[in-house]
Amino acid sequence: MLVAASPCALAISVPSAVLSGVARAGRGGVLVKGGGPLENLGTLTALAFDKTGTLTEGKPRLTDVVPADGVNEQELLAVAVAVERLSDHPLAAAVVRDGGAKLGGHPEPRAEAVESLTGQGVRAQVAGKTTMIGKPGLFESGEGPPF
Repeated sequence: MLVAASPCALAISVPSAVLSGVARAGRGGVLVKGGGPLENLGTLTALAFDKTGTLTEGKPRLTDVVPADGVNEQELLAVAVAVERLSDHPLAAAVVRDGGAKLGGHPEPRAEAVESLTGQGVRAQVAGKTTMIGKPGLFESGEGPPF
């Protein structure tokens, strides 16, 4: 209950309540990007979750490998695992863990000179060739090889 003798006390109560909500969510392991998104939760009528576990468990998983035409799935996966093994991105851990399991005993090439392309992906040298792994925008920007 809030008893306010002036409008100033009421105005200052809102930021305090939002800050308290953000802090409480943080203690529970929920990252809230400011008060706006937290306040928007009050107006939600539906909430959707993905099936990969990224939102539901906080542990992304590699579920499918879909190589381009003419690309061997085992070779693609082996190169991806080799490059991602040297990355510190959370999705890289899923590729290494689950990709390694899918590979079984298939040999993995050696990746070196891994370079992070902030917000886009990674670039590395595998068997003397430049290899890039990232989101589609990386390849559309002209940075990477064309499809």
